[in-house]
Amino acid sequence: MKKAKISLLWCACFCCLLFFAGKQTKAEEFQFYYQFLNEDQRELYDDVVEAAQEYEMNVDVDDLSEAQTEQAYLAVYYDHPELFWLSSGYQYWSDIRGNVTQIEMEYNATWEEKEAQNQLIEAAIQEVLYEVDYGQDTYGKIRSVYEYLINRIEYVPDSEYNQDIRSVFLNWESVCTGYTKATQILLQRMGIFCTCIRGTANGENHAWNLVEIDGQYYYVDTTWGDPLYLGGSEGNNQIDYTYLCCTQQTLFRTHQPEDPAILPECNSEMYNYYILNGMYLQSGDRDTVSQYVMNIIQQGGREAVMNFPSEEQYAIAKAELLDYGLLDELMNQYLQFSGEGQVSFTYETRDQELVFRILW
Repeated sequence: MKKAKISLLWCACFCCLLFFAGKQTKAEEFQFYYQFLNEDQRELYDDVVEAAQEYEMNVDVDDLSEAQTEQAYLAVYYDHPELFWLSSGYQYWSDIRGNVTQIEMEYNATWEEKEAQNQLIEAAIQEVLYEVDYGQDTYGKIRSVYEYLINRIEYVPDSEYNQDIRSVFLNWESVCTGYTKATQILLQRMGIFCTCIRGTANGENHAWNLVEIDGQYYYVDTTWGDPLYLGGSEGNNQIDYTYLCCTQQTLFRTHQPEDPAILPECNSEMYNYYILNGMYLQSGDRDTVSQYVMNIIQQGGREAVMNFPSEEQYAIAKAELLDYGLLDELMNQYLQFSGEGQVSFTYETRDQELVFRILW
């Protein structure tokens, strides 16, 4: 028998499994990738979970190919952020037909380290859950977790344990994988479906979440909601809500999942943050933008955030405001309305999010 070492890739061969297969149990709904496995792969999946929980090293495999074994192992890795000590690689043995007969688990912490770290992580998770308002609806809970993690985590590219939840709940420093797995485990603990999606964003490897509210699916990218990650400064640290319960039309302008075929449709605008908060303008024409900002001025507001349905409408609004003098005109109208002698203002453009923000 041969012994080989593989390095698990996020781009697993799930694309051959195209759609959800029938109604799932509640447990299977939370184990998103489990539902795409065949019966033998599910048996291996369960054995890997049990072995990881008991810190066992070897797991027998029943006549699965190397690709099928990898799919089952990756499904565990995606579905169970709480198994932070489980490495993303394993050793395997195969027979003369090329079928895997056994895998040897690899762990990134000793049993004693895992036990000590797990106690600290559980305490940190309970602290977060205590802070998050349980009296809210599902969307409110998702938003609370999104805001809490963005406000608490510092994006640090070389942070320790940045591929699992330890980076967040032990150190509050991480990269996208840590943000994603922390979001996943917190929402799952609150009884909300949430899974991890891997792919690219602006051509770079990236991770984000898929959530479900009342039978509709939405994307959440906690990392991209962090203004400091997006290049903001300490003085410009407003959370970006574009990626809170957004549609695939919004997300796929910049993000590309590895396995789009297995993902449910995410088309509902029900929880679009800008629509919910009256910041969504169907048109970027001069009259629409002017009326929107003037209404805010007349109500005593000092900030106008505008989101648009398309790049075309965003470009029209941006041109009106910056190239054709509308922004200066609006600030002059503010002076007339307020009676002030002068006004200091600034603006922010978020071209990828189709958001224009004015502060005065």
